[in-house]
Amino acid sequence: MVQTRILVILLSCIILSGCLSGCASSLNGSMTNTNSYEVSDADLVFYDKDKEGYRIPYKQVSNMLDANIEEKVNYVLRQTIEDLFLPGAAWCSYMENVNITVTMQSSDYLSVLYSLPIVNGEIRFGIVMDMHSGKRLSLYHFWNDDSTLKQALLDYDYSNEFSPPIDDSAAEDIILEAWMTESEYLYRWYQKYRFAYTSTINFLSTKTSFYLQDDQLIITREQTGWSDMFFSLAP
Repeated sequence: MVQTRILVILLSCIILSGCLSGCASSLNGSMTNTNSYEVSDADLVFYDKDKEGYRIPYKQVSNMLDANIEEKVNYVLRQTIEDLFLPGAAWCSYMENVNITVTMQSSDYLSVLYSLPIVNGEIRFGIVMDMHSGKRLSLYHFWNDDSTLKQALLDYDYSNEFSPPIDDSAAEDIILEAWMTESEYLYRWYQKYRFAYTSTINFLSTKTSFYLQDDQLIITREQTGWSDMFFSLAP
């Protein structure tokens, strides 16, 4: 009788263990599904000094489980582009030709890369969103602290003859510029040069930015791409 009871208990534990294991797998899968969302095209209409209208494209998300997060993400995606034209729409005709690529779409991050062909390269800037908070991320999010981030930049090896090593001053500039939004960057230059807003293309072509793609964080520094920096996102 005792042996029978022990056997029953053992069988019950095995069955219960299998049930719990199956429930855990199902829960993980459902959590991934609830974080799914769609990314679609939208556009804003701006007018130049001659009152001619231009449609400037950008991205928006939909079907997120959390409507509040979705609203925050869409606000940032729209406002980033809208703020570029608040001082004036002198370069609207150029921005109509911008290419927008979703370089990463996951439950954690949405990365959107804007690229605009210009002479000797292209203007590029990325928008990386935290899909849990609805906030735009800076480089600080991907390193433990300021010193770790700075050291990673100082230690970076381009392994080519075109890109010089990064010194202390260059590392600080990279961190600062990648932290600033595009409109904040232009306003910073406007404090020094009043023509900054009418020469938007020239100034934005040298702004440091970053985006995520193929499990990598890619820092862009200028229009040619020779000075791009690649860091693995893998743990």
